[in-house]
Amino acid sequence: MAKVKWGLIALSIILGLTLGAILQEQVCSTAEQDLGTGTSVMKATCAILSIPIDLILLVVLLAGLIGYLIWDHYN
Repeated sequence: MAKVKWGLIALSIILGLTLGAILQEQVCSTAEQDLGTGTSVMKATCAILSIPIDLILLVVLLAGLIGYLIWDHYN
């Protein structure tokens, strides 16, 4: 059962990264157009989505490790 859980976690990470890359490409291409008052919001969203995935994964990994150590310490 544990192997299935890790497989599903890996699959959801890969799927999330793929969909995130597609979303980032679409948002940034839309942000280049003149959208009136929405242009600044789209450019800000593009900047947020352009954060390197390695950095995001590192933050998630560290947060999970710290959370696990805290959970393990109190249980």
